[in-house]
Amino acid sequence: MQEGRTDELLRNSALRGFSSAGDVRLAIYHCSMNPVSRGGGRSAVAAIAYRTASRMINERENVWYDFTRKTGVVQFEIVLPEGLNAK
Repeated sequence: MQEGRTDELLRNSALRGFSSAGDVRLAIYHCSMNPVSRGGGRSAVAAIAYRTASRMINERENVWYDFTRKTGVVQFEIVLPEGLNAK
Protein backbone atom coordinates (compact mmCIF):
# COMPACT_ATOMS: atom_id res chain seq x y z
CA MET A 1 0.00 0.00 0.00
CA GLN A 2 1.29 3.45 -0.81
CA GLU A 3 2.44 5.70 1.96
CA GLY A 4 -0.50 7.68 3.31
CA ARG A 5 -3.00 5.37 1.62
CA THR A 6 -4.03 3.77 4.94
CA ASP A 7 -4.96 7.17 6.40
CA GLU A 8 -6.97 7.97 3.29
CA LEU A 9 -8.84 4.66 3.50
CA LEU A 10 -9.59 5.22 7.19
CA ARG A 11 -10.92 8.74 6.54
CA ASN A 12 -13.07 7.61 3.61
CA SER A 13 -14.40 4.58 5.50
CA ALA A 14 -15.29 6.73 8.50
CA LEU A 15 -17.10 9.25 6.31
CA ARG A 16 -19.06 6.66 4.29
CA GLY A 17 -19.69 4.16 7.05
CA PHE A 18 -19.41 0.46 6.30
CA SER A 19 -22.70 -0.02 4.51
CA SER A 20 -21.64 -0.25 0.87
CA ALA A 21 -19.98 -3.29 -0.76
CA GLY A 22 -16.34 -2.28 -1.48
CA ASP A 23 -15.53 -0.80 1.91
CA VAL A 24 -12.26 -1.75 3.49
CA ARG A 25 -12.31 -2.79 7.15
CA LEU A 26 -9.10 -2.39 9.07
CA ALA A 27 -8.26 -3.64 12.52
CA ILE A 28 -6.26 -1.20 14.58
CA TYR A 29 -3.73 -2.94 16.83
CA HIS A 30 -2.75 -1.40 20.12
CA CYS A 31 -0.05 -2.51 22.53
CA SER A 32 1.13 -0.71 25.62
CA MET A 33 3.73 -1.64 28.20
CA ASN A 34 4.25 -0.22 31.64
CA PRO A 35 7.01 -1.19 34.07
CA VAL A 36 5.91 -2.56 37.46
CA SER A 37 8.45 -2.31 40.25
CA ARG A 38 8.41 -3.71 43.77
CA GLY A 39 10.27 -0.60 44.85
CA GLY A 40 7.12 1.37 44.08
CA GLY A 41 5.06 -0.95 46.27
CA ARG A 42 3.49 -2.73 43.32
CA SER A 43 3.35 -6.41 42.44
CA ALA A 44 3.95 -7.73 38.92
CA VAL A 45 1.89 -10.81 39.82
CA ALA A 46 -1.06 -8.66 40.90
CA ALA A 47 -0.79 -6.61 37.70
CA ILE A 48 -0.79 -9.76 35.53
CA ALA A 49 -3.70 -11.31 37.45
CA TYR A 50 -5.72 -8.10 37.04
CA ARG A 51 -5.00 -7.68 33.32
CA THR A 52 -5.79 -11.35 32.57
CA ALA A 53 -8.78 -11.58 34.96
CA SER A 54 -7.27 -14.66 36.57
CA ARG A 55 -6.18 -16.06 39.94
CA MET A 56 -2.44 -16.15 40.70
CA ILE A 57 -0.17 -16.54 43.69
CA ASN A 58 2.81 -14.36 44.45
CA GLU A 59 5.11 -17.07 45.80
CA ARG A 60 7.62 -14.53 47.12
CA GLU A 61 5.02 -13.06 49.52
CA ASN A 62 2.61 -16.05 49.64
CA VAL A 63 -0.31 -13.81 48.61
CA TRP A 64 -3.15 -14.82 46.27
CA TYR A 65 -4.61 -12.32 43.79
CA ASP A 66 -8.06 -13.25 42.49
CA PHE A 67 -9.57 -11.17 39.69
CA THR A 68 -11.69 -13.97 38.16
CA ARG A 69 -14.87 -11.91 38.63
CA LYS A 70 -13.52 -9.11 36.44
CA THR A 71 -15.26 -8.87 33.06
CA GLY A 72 -14.17 -7.53 29.69
CA VAL A 73 -11.09 -9.66 29.04
CA VAL A 74 -11.65 -11.40 25.71
CA GLN A 75 -8.26 -13.02 25.25
CA PHE A 76 -4.82 -12.97 26.82
CA GLU A 77 -1.47 -14.63 26.32
CA ILE A 78 1.41 -14.84 28.75
CA VAL A 79 4.72 -15.07 26.92
CA LEU A 80 7.77 -16.31 28.80
CA PRO A 81 11.42 -16.44 27.78
CA GLU A 82 12.61 -19.70 26.24
CA GLY A 83 13.75 -22.27 28.80
CA LEU A 84 11.72 -20.81 31.68
CA ASN A 85 9.36 -23.23 33.41
CA ALA A 86 6.25 -21.60 34.84
CA LYS A 87 3.96 -23.45 37.20
